[in-house]
Amino acid sequence: MDTYAEIVQRLQFATPMQASNALTTVKRMFERTFRAVVQEYTGDDRDVDREIAELRKILTDSSERS
Repeated sequence: MDTYAEIVQRLQFATPMQASNALTTVKRMFERTFRAVVQEYTGDDRDVDREIAELRKILTDSSERS
């Protein structure tokens, strides 16, 4: 796994802090997009958290079997 220093150099960030901020931004963008897709699938805002929890459980269970 790359260190922040390696990521900074490879992706030409100015500083490790800039790389860290970019990672945080990407994580937030992914979460918003993922929640929007799950909401489209469920059709109800109230079911989004429950559906995501169920997906996490399924993924966790399957990774434990591997």
